[in-house]
Amino acid sequence: MNRTRYRLLAIAVAAGLSGSPALAHSRNSANRYETSSGINSTRTNPSTSQVKQAQDELKDEGYYKGPVDGAQRVQMRAAVRQFQRDWKLPQTGRLDQKTLKTLGVSSS
Repeated sequence: MNRTRYRLLAIAVAAGLSGSPALAHSRNSANRYETSSGINSTRTNPSTSQVKQAQDELKDEGYYKGPVDGAQRVQMRAAVRQFQRDWKLPQTGRLDQKTLKTLGVSSS
């Protein structure tokens, strides 16, 4: 169980809301998290190839100085966060769909 979900569960239990439909989550094979209230959020897990493309683009733009190896280390997340800040994207430090699209990284 990831930390965020664990924290939400702990808060819900403490508040006596464990049966709340807004906290009921299920995960489908497309890596989408669905709540019983109908709100979906998509988490992306970019492929190694996509991460390498993103690293290459970030390096070309001067954001990233590390190796182009497909690993998402601290330096990579900092570069992504700076890129997101400059392009007025949500600053998560993660390679989400909007960030990948803005970088011009292919989705395949």
